[in-house]
Amino acid sequence: MTVEEILREVALNIRREDRSVDAYIDELLLYLNDMALRVIQELPAGSKVRERAMLRFLGGIESLLYDGGGLDEKIQAVQDMFDLQREVSEKLFEDAADARPRRRLEPETERNLGVFVGTRAAIVAAAVGMYAAYLREGVVEAVFAERPIQTAELIKAAGEQAKKYLKFELTASITAHNQMVLIEQALALGIPYVLYAGPLDERNRPFCAERAKKVYPIQEIFKWRNDNREPAWIYRGGWGCRHLLVPLRSPGEATGA
Repeated sequence: MTVEEILREVALNIRREDRSVDAYIDELLLYLNDMALRVIQELPAGSKVRERAMLRFLGGIESLLYDGGGLDEKIQAVQDMFDLQREVSEKLFEDAADARPRRRLEPETERNLGVFVGTRAAIVAAAVGMYAAYLREGVVEAVFAERPIQTAELIKAAGEQAKKYLKFELTASITAHNQMVLIEQALALGIPYVLYAGPLDERNRPFCAERAKKVYPIQEIFKWRNDNREPAWIYRGGWGCRHLLVPLRSPGEATGA
């Protein structure tokens, strides 16, 4: 592949990742919002505030959202998103490095990647907890102020808060995971160089502007820290970075269209 071909593919991959994250979050929130609507509509009103149903709501709204088991499945489905994006990254590796990626990397590497992906489910569960806490706070405030519960507004606000958190965490996670897959494949097959692929424009961070479209020995990238002091071989310039370290067989392999 030429530089221009790699740049186009990287831009496409980043957009795919972004759409994948958005689709996952939207589906999760659709389910959460439906469950929250049912839960709030079933609450006792007025003088019945101390009844068992209300106490259960105040003490365990998370368990109410999990009733039926569907939410657990939605949370665990985050694994599918990472699996799909790994396939995309391995296809990019094959095209750019002209090498068939290994189906399985070293056992320790696979375990580390598995742990990384597994902890993303915990991040999604934390977002559900934030969502539930926001609902609980809004309902409690309305009940004790003797005001009607503004259900639609409350659910919308809870969803927006959860989406903001998940968008940040999952976008950063999936790009980091895909970058790790590319580099680990390169190390496993002895691919010695990487292209700092992505745009060179006014939106670049200084860290990226210095490196964009340049080729480096793969061992050099492990010394880099971005402006947030993060390992740049995983996070490049930081959250929202539009660049990717793409393995190459030789420094002159990608020389332009």
